[in-house]
Amino acid sequence: MTCYTRHLEDPLPPNATGKDKGALDGAIRRVLGMRGADRPEVWSSVRARREDPGFASGVRPELGEAG
Repeated sequence: MTCYTRHLEDPLPPNATGKDKGALDGAIRRVLGMRGADRPEVWSSVRARREDPGFASGVRPELGEAG
């Protein structure tokens, strides 16, 4: 489903479920503006930005977490 989410442990809760990973995938796609993109395209964008603190701080509110 969302294979790249395993590389993004920080925004996920411990023992993340498929539902958690799906929510993260949706949040990432909204932040990146890539809702209809294929997974490899999304992962390429995530990989380029995952070290950017602004990226993580943009994803957390989309998940409903305090930023």
